[in-house]
Amino acid sequence: MDLIIHHWDADGIASAVLLTKVSGKKFDYFTPPAGNYFLSEDDKNHIKNLGAEKIYLVDMSLPETDLKFLNRISDFQVYDHHSGKLIEGIKIKNPILKGAKSMDYPSCTTVIREEFNLSEDILFWSGIWGDVGFKLKEDDLLLKNLKTFLNTNKIDFNDFKLFVSTVDFQYKTGDREKIYNVISFLLDNPPIQIIKEKRFTSIIDEVEKAKEEEFKKFKNYGKLEYLHTKSPYYIISDLCRLKYKENPKKFSVVLGERENFYNFYLRTTAEDLSSLVKEVKEKGFFGGGKKDVLGVVLEKKDFNRFLGFINEFFIKNGLDLKKIMEGKFD
Repeated sequence: MDLIIHHWDADGIASAVLLTKVSGKKFDYFTPPAGNYFLSEDDKNHIKNLGAEKIYLVDMSLPETDLKFLNRISDFQVYDHHSGKLIEGIKIKNPILKGAKSMDYPSCTTVIREEFNLSEDILFWSGIWGDVGFKLKEDDLLLKNLKTFLNTNKIDFNDFKLFVSTVDFQYKTGDREKIYNVISFLLDNPPIQIIKEKRFTSIIDEVEKAKEEEFKKFKNYGKLEYLHTKSPYYIISDLCRLKYKENPKKFSVVLGERENFYNFYLRTTAEDLSSLVKEVKEKGFFGGGKKDVLGVVLEKKDFNRFLGFINEFFIKNGLDLKKIMEGKFD
């Protein structure tokens, strides 16, 4: 059976489902543990043992070494919309890497729809809303087009947002089986029906309460908003988005601490982060992002090296993240 490797969020899940439907085949599915923008040795062994002849990677910007691994063991195809680079010998469909504007391809579902000439549907729009809905304004053409779609198909806007949250929130518990269960449900049922399934929707209140408590802990340092969280939920991306939305021109930084690793998130429109994303990868860190976001997962032993590197970026912008993290901010 062929395999789809996908991001764990709404866009990654919707992209996997769209690709499955357009292919007309059955697939195995795999998503790395939430926060891991790379394949561990256990991941690679699991994937290799599946013996898939064809592997698709959707909505994930993996390190070059991982892409080459997947290309060696299968007929390999990438669909993505994140910053990165084209690699010789690997089939990558990513308009951003050929100079397209990020808001022309705000989601991986946008790329897949274009590739297969699909009509717009709730899965296509859920990928977009999941990735950029939080920063759309009322007069944005994208939001107007979404509302036109919803009105035409008689879908309530609040029901649509509940749909996206239901799909997106499963990974925040850290249980990957919940993600695969959502994919199965979306393939076997009219997608919007998932909002009537308490086994999926009950997670939302649980996670929202945790987000509300952690959000209160942000500290303001002028141009920078900073949060260090040890929440057991995978919510640092959400927390960073929420703070970013208050003032996109500020630098919003969240450091999520777990037992053996850190997750680092940065969002801002003060500077195009595309080159920083590229540099992070060139330095050997496991990260990804777009022009306004950078996400990195770090083993604790690598954190000081990363902090030294990333602090150079902040110092150029008149900030000292290292002092802030060490509690020595003047």
